[in-house]
Amino acid sequence: MNTSIHIVRLVLFFLLVDLAAQKNPDEFIVKITGYSGGVEIGAGIITGFNELDREVFLITALHVVEETDSLLVEFSQNRREFPATIFKVKPELDLAVLQVKIRNTDIEFRDLVVAETSDFRLSLVKIIGHPQGSSWITRLNKFLAPLDRNNFTVSNEMVTKGFSGGGVFTKNDRLMGMIVENRSQDALVVDILAIVSLLNEWKVETNLLTRPKLKLETAAIMGAGTAGVIYSLVGLEKKSKDQYSIYEDHRFSNDPIYTDLGMTREEVFQDAESKHKTAIIVGAVSGVVLAVGSYMLIRKLSKRKNEKRHDGLVVVPHFNMPDYALSSGNAVSFGVTIQF
Repeated sequence: MNTSIHIVRLVLFFLLVDLAAQKNPDEFIVKITGYSGGVEIGAGIITGFNELDREVFLITALHVVEETDSLLVEFSQNRREFPATIFKVKPELDLAVLQVKIRNTDIEFRDLVVAETSDFRLSLVKIIGHPQGSSWITRLNKFLAPLDRNNFTVSNEMVTKGFSGGGVFTKNDRLMGMIVENRSQDALVVDILAIVSLLNEWKVETNLLTRPKLKLETAAIMGAGTAGVIYSLVGLEKKSKDQYSIYEDHRFSNDPIYTDLGMTREEVFQDAESKHKTAIIVGAVSGVVLAVGSYMLIRKLSKRKNEKRHDGLVVVPHFNMPDYALSSGNAVSFGVTIQF
Protein backbone atom coordinates (compact mmCIF):
# COMPACT_ATOMS: atom_id res chain seq x y z
CA MET A 1 0.00 0.00 0.00
CA ASN A 2 2.80 2.42 0.92
CA THR A 3 4.58 1.66 -2.36
CA SER A 4 1.41 2.38 -4.32
CA ILE A 5 0.97 5.69 -2.51
CA HIS A 6 4.54 6.64 -3.46
CA ILE A 7 3.79 5.75 -7.09
CA VAL A 8 0.67 7.94 -7.07
CA ARG A 9 2.75 10.79 -5.65
CA LEU A 10 5.30 10.26 -8.43
CA VAL A 11 2.53 10.43 -11.04
CA LEU A 12 1.26 13.70 -9.54
CA PHE A 13 4.82 15.06 -9.54
CA PHE A 14 5.22 14.36 -13.25
CA LEU A 15 1.82 15.96 -13.91
CA LEU A 16 3.06 19.14 -12.23
CA VAL A 17 6.35 19.00 -14.16
CA ASP A 18 4.40 18.64 -17.41
CA LEU A 19 2.27 21.68 -16.61
CA ALA A 20 5.31 23.70 -15.57
CA ALA A 21 7.02 22.84 -18.87
CA GLN A 22 4.30 24.51 -20.94
CA LYS A 23 5.71 27.33 -23.04
CA ASN A 24 4.39 30.87 -23.02
CA PRO A 25 3.65 31.65 -26.70
CA ASP A 26 4.30 35.37 -26.07
CA GLU A 27 8.04 34.72 -26.09
CA PHE A 28 7.90 33.70 -29.76
CA ILE A 29 6.20 36.95 -30.80
CA VAL A 30 8.11 40.22 -31.23
CA LYS A 31 6.98 43.81 -31.48
CA ILE A 32 8.08 45.59 -34.65
CA THR A 33 8.22 49.38 -34.89
CA GLY A 34 8.90 50.95 -38.27
CA TYR A 35 9.79 54.59 -38.79
CA SER A 36 9.39 56.66 -41.94
CA GLY A 37 7.06 59.65 -42.20
CA GLY A 38 5.18 58.17 -39.27
CA VAL A 39 5.25 55.10 -37.05
CA GLU A 40 4.07 51.64 -38.12
CA ILE A 41 3.64 48.99 -35.44
CA GLY A 42 3.13 45.29 -36.07
CA ALA A 43 4.18 41.89 -34.83
CA GLY A 44 6.55 39.16 -35.93
CA ILE A 45 7.23 35.48 -35.24
CA ILE A 46 10.68 34.15 -34.33
CA THR A 47 11.60 31.26 -36.63
CA GLY A 48 15.36 30.74 -36.37
CA PHE A 49 18.50 31.60 -34.47
CA ASN A 50 22.15 31.50 -35.51
CA GLU A 51 24.05 30.94 -32.26
CA LEU A 52 27.47 31.61 -33.79
CA ASP A 53 26.60 35.02 -35.23
CA ARG A 54 23.89 35.79 -32.64
CA GLU A 55 21.38 36.47 -35.42
CA VAL A 56 17.64 36.02 -35.09
CA PHE A 57 15.39 35.44 -38.11
CA LEU A 58 11.73 36.26 -37.89
CA ILE A 59 8.73 36.59 -40.18
CA THR A 60 6.21 39.41 -40.40
CA ALA A 61 3.66 40.90 -42.78
CA LEU A 62 5.39 42.74 -45.61
CA HIS A 63 3.02 45.72 -45.44
CA VAL A 64 4.23 46.41 -41.88
CA VAL A 65 7.85 47.02 -42.97
CA GLU A 66 7.98 47.78 -46.71
CA GLU A 67 7.49 51.57 -46.49
CA THR A 68 9.76 52.15 -43.49
CA ASP A 69 13.21 53.72 -43.33
CA SER A 70 14.29 51.98 -40.13
CA LEU A 71 13.05 49.06 -38.05
CA LEU A 72 13.29 48.17 -34.38
CA VAL A 73 12.38 44.78 -32.92
CA GLU A 74 11.46 44.28 -29.26
CA PHE A 75 11.63 40.83 -27.63
CA SER A 76 9.28 39.89 -24.82
CA GLN A 77 12.07 38.26 -22.81
CA ASN A 78 13.81 41.53 -21.94
CA ARG A 79 11.81 44.29 -23.69
CA ARG A 80 14.94 45.71 -25.36
CA GLU A 81 14.79 47.04 -28.90
CA PHE A 82 17.28 45.95 -31.59
CA PRO A 83 17.74 47.28 -35.15
CA ALA A 84 16.44 44.95 -37.86
CA THR A 85 16.94 44.65 -41.61
CA ILE A 86 14.73 43.12 -44.28
CA PHE A 87 16.33 39.87 -45.44
CA LYS A 88 13.78 38.40 -47.91
CA VAL A 89 10.29 39.26 -49.16
CA LYS A 90 7.42 37.45 -50.88
CA PRO A 91 4.81 40.04 -51.94
CA GLU A 92 2.31 37.34 -53.05
CA LEU A 93 2.07 36.13 -49.46
CA ASP A 94 2.54 39.57 -47.87
CA LEU A 95 5.59 38.00 -46.21
CA ALA A 96 8.87 39.53 -45.10
CA VAL A 97 11.81 37.92 -43.32
CA LEU A 98 13.76 40.14 -40.92
CA GLN A 99 17.27 39.65 -39.62
CA VAL A 100 18.20 40.95 -36.16
CA LYS A 101 21.63 41.04 -34.50
CA ILE A 102 21.34 40.46 -30.75
CA ARG A 103 24.92 40.55 -29.53
CA ASN A 104 25.57 41.45 -25.89
CA THR A 105 22.31 39.99 -24.65
CA ASP A 106 21.38 36.79 -22.85
CA ILE A 107 18.05 36.12 -24.59
CA GLU A 108 17.39 32.38 -24.77
CA PHE A 109 15.35 30.90 -27.61
CA ARG A 110 13.32 27.71 -27.30
CA ASP A 111 11.71 25.54 -29.93
CA LEU A 112 8.32 26.55 -31.28
CA VAL A 113 6.08 23.59 -32.14
CA VAL A 114 4.27 23.77 -35.48
CA ALA A 115 0.63 22.63 -35.64
CA GLU A 116 -0.22 19.24 -37.14
CA THR A 117 -3.19 17.93 -39.11
CA SER A 118 -5.55 17.36 -36.22
CA ASP A 119 -5.14 20.97 -35.07
CA PHE A 120 -6.78 22.30 -38.25
CA ARG A 121 -10.43 21.99 -37.41
CA LEU A 122 -13.26 24.29 -36.40
CA SER A 123 -12.13 25.37 -32.95
CA LEU A 124 -10.84 28.29 -30.96
CA VAL A 125 -7.38 29.63 -31.74
CA LYS A 126 -5.14 32.17 -30.02
CA ILE A 127 -3.93 35.22 -31.89
CA ILE A 128 -1.11 37.29 -30.43
CA GLY A 129 -0.06 40.75 -31.57
CA HIS A 130 0.15 44.42 -30.69
CA PRO A 131 -3.23 46.03 -31.41
CA GLN A 132 -3.04 49.82 -31.52
CA GLY A 133 0.58 49.63 -30.36
CA SER A 134 -0.16 47.78 -27.12
CA SER A 135 2.14 44.99 -25.98
CA TRP A 136 1.58 41.25 -26.35
CA ILE A 137 -2.21 41.00 -26.42
CA THR A 138 -3.84 37.57 -26.80
CA ARG A 139 -7.32 37.11 -28.27
CA LEU A 140 -9.37 33.94 -28.66
CA ASN A 141 -10.90 33.67 -32.13
CA LYS A 142 -12.53 30.94 -34.22
CA PHE A 143 -10.74 28.94 -36.88
CA LEU A 144 -12.96 29.24 -39.95
CA ALA A 145 -11.71 27.41 -43.03
CA PRO A 146 -8.73 26.66 -45.30
CA LEU A 147 -8.72 28.65 -48.55
CA ASP A 148 -5.89 27.08 -50.54
CA ARG A 149 -2.44 25.60 -49.97
CA ASN A 150 -1.15 28.91 -48.56
CA ASN A 151 -3.93 30.49 -46.53
CA PHE A 152 -6.75 29.92 -44.09
CA THR A 153 -9.09 32.26 -42.25
CA VAL A 154 -10.07 33.00 -38.67
CA SER A 155 -12.85 35.19 -37.31
CA ASN A 156 -12.02 38.88 -37.32
CA GLU A 157 -13.47 39.83 -33.93
CA MET A 158 -11.16 42.37 -32.29
CA VAL A 159 -8.48 41.89 -34.97
CA THR A 160 -7.25 45.46 -35.34
CA LYS A 161 -4.21 47.32 -36.65
CA GLY A 162 -1.11 45.94 -34.93
CA PHE A 163 -2.01 42.26 -35.22
CA SER A 164 -0.42 42.05 -38.69
CA GLY A 165 2.52 39.67 -38.58
CA GLY A 166 1.28 38.15 -35.34
CA GLY A 167 0.97 34.46 -34.62
CA VAL A 168 -2.08 32.23 -34.74
CA PHE A 169 -1.75 29.37 -32.25
CA THR A 170 -3.79 26.35 -31.28
CA LYS A 171 -5.19 26.18 -27.77
CA ASN A 172 -2.13 24.11 -26.77
CA ASP A 173 0.24 26.73 -28.22
CA ARG A 174 1.22 25.16 -31.54
CA LEU A 175 1.89 27.65 -34.32
CA MET A 176 -0.66 27.54 -37.16
CA GLY A 177 0.22 30.63 -39.16
CA MET A 178 0.72 34.40 -39.40
CA ILE A 179 -1.98 37.08 -39.65
CA VAL A 180 -1.65 39.27 -42.73
CA GLU A 181 -4.99 40.97 -43.34
CA ASN A 182 -8.19 41.90 -41.51
CA ARG A 183 -11.03 41.67 -44.04
CA SER A 184 -14.71 42.52 -43.87
CA GLN A 185 -15.85 38.96 -43.11
CA ASP A 186 -12.73 37.34 -41.66
CA ALA A 187 -9.00 37.66 -41.04
CA LEU A 188 -6.54 36.15 -43.53
CA VAL A 189 -3.73 33.95 -42.21
CA VAL A 190 -0.73 32.50 -44.08
CA ASP A 191 -0.26 28.83 -43.21
CA ILE A 192 3.01 28.21 -41.38
CA LEU A 193 3.93 25.21 -43.55
CA ALA A 194 3.71 27.35 -46.68
CA ILE A 195 6.06 29.80 -44.96
CA VAL A 196 8.44 27.07 -43.79
CA SER A 197 8.61 25.67 -47.31
CA LEU A 198 9.62 29.10 -48.60
CA LEU A 199 12.15 29.69 -45.83
CA ASN A 200 13.78 26.35 -46.59
CA GLU A 201 13.96 27.32 -50.26
CA TRP A 202 15.66 30.58 -49.27
CA LYS A 203 17.95 28.73 -46.83
CA VAL A 204 16.78 30.90 -43.95
CA GLU A 205 17.23 29.54 -40.43
CA THR A 206 14.15 27.63 -39.24
CA ASN A 207 15.86 25.68 -36.48
CA LEU A 208 13.37 26.89 -33.84
CA LEU A 209 10.37 25.46 -35.68
CA THR A 210 9.82 21.81 -34.79
CA ARG A 211 7.19 19.10 -35.15
CA PRO A 212 5.50 17.60 -32.06
CA LYS A 213 7.74 15.10 -30.29
CA LEU A 214 7.40 12.51 -27.59
CA LYS A 215 6.92 14.21 -24.24
CA LEU A 216 9.19 12.61 -21.67
CA GLU A 217 6.93 13.81 -18.87
CA THR A 218 3.93 12.08 -20.42
CA ALA A 219 5.93 8.89 -21.04
CA ALA A 220 7.09 8.96 -17.41
CA ILE A 221 3.49 9.31 -16.22
CA MET A 222 2.42 6.31 -18.30
CA GLY A 223 5.45 4.29 -17.20
CA ALA A 224 4.99 5.08 -13.53
CA GLY A 225 1.27 4.37 -13.73
CA THR A 226 1.71 1.09 -15.59
CA ALA A 227 4.46 -0.05 -13.22
CA GLY A 228 2.18 0.78 -10.32
CA VAL A 229 -0.66 -1.29 -11.77
CA ILE A 230 1.59 -4.27 -12.44
CA TYR A 231 3.09 -4.08 -8.96
CA SER A 232 -0.35 -3.80 -7.36
CA LEU A 233 -1.73 -6.61 -9.50
CA VAL A 234 1.10 -9.01 -8.63
CA GLY A 235 1.19 -7.94 -4.97
CA LEU A 236 -2.55 -8.22 -4.44
CA GLU A 237 -2.76 -11.65 -6.06
CA LYS A 238 0.12 -12.91 -3.92
CA LYS A 239 -1.51 -11.63 -0.73
CA SER A 240 -4.82 -13.10 -1.80
CA LYS A 241 -3.27 -16.53 -2.42
CA ASP A 242 -1.38 -16.41 0.88
CA GLN A 243 -4.62 -15.74 2.77
CA TYR A 244 -6.46 -18.47 0.86
CA SER A 245 -3.65 -20.85 1.88
CA ILE A 246 -4.06 -19.86 5.55
CA TYR A 247 -7.81 -20.36 5.27
CA GLU A 248 -7.36 -23.82 3.71
CA ASP A 249 -4.50 -24.99 5.92
CA HIS A 250 -6.04 -23.88 9.23
CA ARG A 251 -9.58 -25.18 9.21
CA PHE A 252 -10.46 -24.49 12.83
CA SER A 253 -11.68 -21.03 13.74
CA ASN A 254 -9.87 -21.16 17.11
CA ASP A 255 -6.48 -21.80 15.53
CA PRO A 256 -3.83 -19.47 17.12
CA ILE A 257 -2.87 -18.05 13.69
CA TYR A 258 -6.17 -16.17 13.51
CA THR A 259 -5.44 -14.62 16.90
CA ASP A 260 -2.02 -13.56 15.62
CA LEU A 261 -3.64 -12.04 12.52
CA GLY A 262 -6.34 -10.30 14.57
CA MET A 263 -8.97 -11.72 12.21
CA THR A 264 -11.51 -14.51 12.30
CA ARG A 265 -11.24 -17.39 9.84
CA GLU A 266 -14.23 -15.98 7.93
CA GLU A 267 -12.65 -12.51 7.79
CA VAL A 268 -9.45 -14.01 6.33
CA PHE A 269 -11.52 -15.65 3.60
CA GLN A 270 -13.43 -12.43 2.85
CA ASP A 271 -10.23 -10.36 2.77
CA ALA A 272 -8.58 -12.85 0.39
CA GLU A 273 -11.58 -12.74 -1.91
CA SER A 274 -11.69 -8.93 -1.78
CA LYS A 275 -8.02 -8.67 -2.77
CA HIS A 276 -8.55 -11.15 -5.60
CA LYS A 277 -11.51 -9.18 -7.01
CA THR A 278 -9.60 -5.88 -6.72
CA ALA A 279 -6.64 -7.42 -8.56
CA ILE A 280 -8.98 -8.47 -11.39
CA ILE A 281 -10.40 -4.92 -11.64
CA VAL A 282 -6.94 -3.33 -11.61
CA GLY A 283 -5.72 -5.82 -14.22
CA ALA A 284 -8.73 -5.09 -16.44
CA VAL A 285 -8.17 -1.33 -16.24
CA SER A 286 -4.48 -1.79 -17.04
CA GLY A 287 -5.23 -4.13 -19.95
CA VAL A 288 -7.78 -1.78 -21.51
CA VAL A 289 -5.52 1.26 -21.16
CA LEU A 290 -2.50 -0.49 -22.64
CA ALA A 291 -4.53 -2.13 -25.45
CA VAL A 292 -6.14 1.16 -26.49
CA GLY A 293 -2.84 3.01 -26.15
CA SER A 294 -0.94 0.44 -28.22
CA TYR A 295 -3.61 0.43 -30.93
CA MET A 296 -3.64 4.24 -31.21
CA LEU A 297 0.15 4.46 -31.15
CA ILE A 298 0.53 1.89 -33.93
CA ARG A 299 -2.22 3.62 -35.91
CA LYS A 300 -0.53 7.01 -35.50
CA LEU A 301 2.90 5.70 -36.51
CA SER A 302 1.53 3.87 -39.56
CA LYS A 303 0.00 7.12 -40.84
CA ARG A 304 3.05 9.34 -40.28
CA LYS A 305 4.95 8.54 -43.45
CA ASN A 306 2.28 9.68 -45.86
CA GLU A 307 0.27 12.07 -43.70
CA LYS A 308 -0.89 15.20 -45.49
CA ARG A 309 -2.27 18.43 -44.20
CA HIS A 310 -5.60 19.90 -45.35
CA ASP A 311 -3.71 21.98 -47.92
CA GLY A 312 -2.03 18.98 -49.54
CA LEU A 313 1.43 19.77 -48.19
CA VAL A 314 3.34 16.71 -47.07
CA VAL A 315 4.22 16.83 -43.39
CA VAL A 316 7.78 15.91 -42.47
CA PRO A 317 7.60 12.54 -40.65
CA HIS A 318 7.89 12.87 -36.91
CA PHE A 319 7.05 10.91 -33.79
CA ASN A 320 4.20 12.34 -31.77
CA MET A 321 2.85 10.98 -28.49
CA PRO A 322 -0.87 11.70 -28.84
CA ASP A 323 -2.91 13.45 -26.19
CA TYR A 324 -4.42 10.10 -25.19
CA ALA A 325 -1.13 9.35 -23.43
CA LEU A 326 -1.84 11.83 -20.67
CA SER A 327 -5.36 10.48 -20.24
CA SER A 328 -4.02 6.94 -20.17
CA GLY A 329 -1.51 7.91 -17.52
CA ASN A 330 -4.31 9.34 -15.42
CA ALA A 331 -6.43 6.20 -15.95
CA VAL A 332 -3.56 3.96 -14.92
CA SER A 333 -2.83 6.02 -11.80
CA PHE A 334 -6.52 5.75 -10.94
CA GLY A 335 -6.23 1.97 -11.31
CA VAL A 336 -3.37 1.96 -8.80
CA THR A 337 -5.55 3.57 -6.14
CA ILE A 338 -8.94 1.86 -6.53
CA GLN A 339 -8.10 -0.94 -4.14
CA PHE A 340 -7.67 1.44 -1.21
